[in-house]
Amino acid sequence: MKFIFPCLLLFLALFISCDKKKDDSVKPILSQLQINGSGATPVIVEVGQILTATVRVSDDQALNQLKFTITPATNNRSITGAGDGGRSWIYYNLGTWEDLRVINLTGKEQTITADFGIPDSIQGYWHLRVDAIDENGNQANVQAASIWVEQTTGPSLSLDNVMTSLGDTLFVSDADSLFKAVANAQSTVGLRSLQLALMNSAANIILNDSLYSLNGESTFGTNLWTTGPLNRGNYFFVTRAYDINGLGNQITRFVRFE
Repeated sequence: MKFIFPCLLLFLALFISCDKKKDDSVKPILSQLQINGSGATPVIVEVGQILTATVRVSDDQALNQLKFTITPATNNRSITGAGDGGRSWIYYNLGTWEDLRVINLTGKEQTITADFGIPDSIQGYWHLRVDAIDENGNQANVQAASIWVEQTTGPSLSLDNVMTSLGDTLFVSDADSLFKAVANAQSTVGLRSLQLALMNSAANIILNDSLYSLNGESTFGTNLWTTGPLNRGNYFFVTRAYDINGLGNQITRFVRFE
C-alpha cells in the first residue's frame, strides 16, 4: 500500500504535465531583431558584405525551430516609399538573392545569430523574415526587416534629364511634351549592355524600350525619347547597365506627367 500512493502521485504529475502541453496555446515571442547591429529598417548594405541577423526568441514551453528567410520584394519589385505628394513608386531589383536558414532550438529562451553573404551581382530591396515555433506548434508573430543593397562593383551609371527633378521624382509640366532621358555608363572591365525603358503606372507594360548590346566598350551614352505625347499620370523610368562579367547597376525614377 505504501508504494501505491507515490505511484499515484507520479501518474498524476505526468498527466498534468501532458495535459498542460496539450492545452498550450501561448505563442513564442520574437524580439530585438537586429541587422548588422541596428534595429532600424530599411538597413543599407553593400554587395560582397556579410549581413548578420540577430534575434531573441522565448516561450513558456520548450522551443522547436527558428527560420530566417531572405526573398526579393514582392514579384521582384518593391514599393519603396513616398514619391512626390505621397505617391509610391516601384523599384525593380537587379539580380537574384534568396536564402533559407532553419535552426533547431532547445530550452525556453535563445538568442540566435546568422550570417548571410550578399551576392556581388544584385541591387535593390529584399526582405528578411524571421519565424519561430515551439514544440506544441504555436507560431510566433513574424519579425521582418527591409534590406537595401547598394551596388558598388558593377558599372557606374548616371542619368541626365531635360525635365525638372526633385529627389527621385521627375516632372513633365506639359503632358503634350515628349519624355527624354540621357544615360551614361562606364566600366573599367568593359560594358555588355545598356537598357532604357519607360513604363506605365502598372509597371508591366513597356511603352518605350531601348536595349543596346555592347562589345566591351569602357563608356557608352545614349538617350530615350517617347514616340509621341503621353497621357497625364504616373510612369516609371528604368535604366540598367551590365559589364562583361555580368555585374549590373541601375537607376529607377518616378515620372509624373501633369
